[in-house]
Amino acid sequence: KVKSFSGGTAKKAVAGNAVAILSEKADLKPTERISVEENVIKAEGITAHAAIPESGVNAIGTLADYLLKNVSLTAKEKKAFEFIKYSASDYKGKTFGIDTEDEFSGYLTCVAGVAKTEENSITQSYNIRLPVTKDWKTVFDKFEEFCQKNGYILKTAGASNPYYIPADSKEIQTLLKSYRAVTNDNSVPYTIGGGTYAKIFPNTYVFGATQSAYSSLLGSGKGGAHENDEYIS
Repeated sequence: KVKSFSGGTAKKAVAGNAVAILSEKADLKPTERISVEENVIKAEGITAHAAIPESGVNAIGTLADYLLKNVSLTAKEKKAFEFIKYSASDYKGKTFGIDTEDEFSGYLTCVAGVAKTEENSITQSYNIRLPVTKDWKTVFDKFEEFCQKNGYILKTAGASNPYYIPADSKEIQTLLKSYRAVTNDNSVPYTIGGGTYAKIFPNTYVFGATQSAYSSLLGSGKGGAHENDEYIS
């Protein structure tokens, strides 16, 4: 029933759009995030960096849900889109049994970034951000177990280890004192799911790029990192 299915533009971002082309024209009604034109169904989500998926709406999951509810799918298609619906709408990895968290960096994130059809299959990418005290082997083992159990093919693209420096370390405290003296901003340091360049160079610290006094100059939700209106004062 579904000729092609695609969504997202970057593997490290929540998919902001998705498109399904049906084999035949269907009489379907649009919804809040769904538009329909003959046999083309489009979903519009809210893009967000994979490090902060809670601020986005994944269009891939939205479109899969719409297809399940409105199109008479084959059994194989139904199984595929049920899996995509849950795994794309869940950004904590619960679908795969890899959900975990720690006190330093919060919960693991698992973001469905790019989907595409290849011959008779659908390929879906997942970008995973690991809490600093957890290990990749546990995540990969559970992911592989899930795929083997359900008949999916898993391809891993590699991983980098988390990088973490305690906030009470001499280095961080020295940087904080300097930062606060110059900016009069007493914000507390925090961890992020983004890799940045800190993990490439030993003893590197990233701080001070986002100041609350300047972060909303373009209005609420504007100017964030990696967005097309990103800025710094």
